[in-house]
Amino acid sequence: QGAINTSDYLSYFTGSALTAVLETGEVQPFEGHRTFCNEVRPIVDGTSATTTIAIGVRENAQSSSSYGTAESLNSLGTATFNTSGRYMKFKTTIAGGFDHAQGLEAQITDAGVQ
Repeated sequence: QGAINTSDYLSYFTGSALTAVLETGEVQPFEGHRTFCNEVRPIVDGTSATTTIAIGVRENAQSSSSYGTAESLNSLGTATFNTSGRYMKFKTTIAGGFDHAQGLEAQITDAGVQ
């Protein structure tokens, strides 16, 4: 694969793949309620990819969000969590190269008003 720059020079892409970090925007799925997340499945394909997921949470609009520990994928291709908060965002880190990265599926539920 290659590309042509603005000076009309042809260049080829070579070398090892760099680590990709994909971060979602922050969401409040259940307005006025806390959200519980127990599982995240990244939609990433590539046999040499090593993928981890971290969840960022905060409790109110005035606080800063902070990420918990990044979890590796299990044999089913999911990362398991026991995380809750009013606002959430997700960070996927992919090392070692991949073919496609399309997003993620998070198993979330309404944790109620607390």
